[in-house]
Amino acid sequence: MKICGLDISMNSPGKCIFDLDDDTFDIKKVNFYGFNTVNKRCIKDGVNVDIECVGTKYTSNNIIERINVALGILSKDMDDVKFIAMEGYSFSSAKSNSLFQIGEFTGALKKHFYDQGKGIMIYPPSVIKSFATGNGSAEKNLMKAFFISDYPELYPEIINTLPEFESPQSDLIDAFHIAMVLRYHIMFESKKPIPEEFLLKLSKKSSKKVSSILETTMLKKKSN
Repeated sequence: MKICGLDISMNSPGKCIFDLDDDTFDIKKVNFYGFNTVNKRCIKDGVNVDIECVGTKYTSNNIIERINVALGILSKDMDDVKFIAMEGYSFSSAKSNSLFQIGEFTGALKKHFYDQGKGIMIYPPSVIKSFATGNGSAEKNLMKAFFISDYPELYPEIINTLPEFESPQSDLIDAFHIAMVLRYHIMFESKKPIPEEFLLKLSKKSSKKVSSILETTMLKKKSN
């Protein structure tokens, strides 16, 4: 089974696909994807990292053209993906004049994959950070540090050639953690054994600062 973590942004999204064992949900392979407007921040290692360059003119395109470009790139290798997890909106980090465009952009991506019949989970940003680091307001350096310490065998060293704690490095790392939350959520629902530390994180009740992972419901197109 394949699942995907998608860190959505208009100019530098990150996507991470997990290829899981159908029985144990162990991770067999991880692939990273994305795009950026700056050529120096675009890398392809021919193994599992593919960041395409869309050029600086991309940002001057109208919203529909930008959505079309994003869908063309982010749809790569998604045919076999069954479930997708995304972050909810982070309004505090967006300028007021860009909120509408972000909403249109994100909504178009959600609808595209929803119409394909993929199950979609939307987790608040604080949930991803808390699950990854134990801190719901963790900075980008902590997200990277916990990736390396907890999953060193899955960390792609090539992303160290990118600017530290900036896009697209931070987007790829966030996408990985989003996919990991989805993986453990699916494991819980499938009654698979889960390490105690992750089970405790999954079982946390909603609070004013952090929402419960297990209370998040899936968006999925109904079968006719």
